[in-house]
Amino acid sequence: MKELLSADLFNLRRGKAMYLLFAGAVLAGILMPLMYYGLIEFVKLLEQTDPSQFGDMMVPLTSILEYMDSDLVFKSVLPLNEGYGLIICGVVCFYNCRQFANGIIRNKIIAGKKRSAVYLSMLITSQILALSAALIYSAVCAVATVAMFGALKMSAGEIVSLFVVSVLMYAVYTAITVMIVFLLKSVPLSLVVSIVFPIIVGTIFQLVASVAQALPEKILPVCAVFPTFAQTLLVGDIKSSGIVPVFTVAVVAWVVLFTVIGILRFRRSDIR
Repeated sequence: MKELLSADLFNLRRGKAMYLLFAGAVLAGILMPLMYYGLIEFVKLLEQTDPSQFGDMMVPLTSILEYMDSDLVFKSVLPLNEGYGLIICGVVCFYNCRQFANGIIRNKIIAGKKRSAVYLSMLITSQILALSAALIYSAVCAVATVAMFGALKMSAGEIVSLFVVSVLMYAVYTAITVMIVFLLKSVPLSLVVSIVFPIIVGTIFQLVASVAQALPEKILPVCAVFPTFAQTLLVGDIKSSGIVPVFTVAVVAWVVLFTVIGILRFRRSDIR
């Protein structure tokens, strides 16, 4: 296992995927807050012109400035179930698919390596890649938001909670992505499934979270067992001290579940 992991990490460092993904994290972390900054400056520019020529359009635009602050911008750009988060899923999927396409997985099996060890090594390597990218993106978003909109007004605990949930959420998505690749072994199909999945799940839980605001606070932590739900609750200013602990335990459970499914399926599949 140690030998396999060392080889996989070496291949990861030698390739371009990791560096391109990290560069994308920095770029996206700057561009996302900058987009909101540009929107605000655009609205300010419109206010200096004759508002009558824009009609009723100016009403929703000017209302943006009334509540847009550093906290709101940070919560808007941090969620990873869309935007840059989809790129993470795509790169992790492509990296794993390449291991099948290049015969690397097949060669490991021929060399006598256990399939469970091969799977776990690829999973750990993918987790390191995805979580590092998510952490870099989140950190750059925070710095860029503060630089453009001023200091965050949230408490340190709220900021840490958002960071933890955002990054750990991709531990679950990565486990799902690796499982999908080992099940399908097809680059096009795996890419489509891996990218579409976060969009569907994120949309569903955003809708459910809007309904959850009416639930008693004691019930909310139970809802945090689902991917993206805990982050949706935190971004929506739904306060509950049990969200992060419950979600952290749930992440471990989800990762173990999808890993077991992936290993069991991989043991029975043909490697060509």
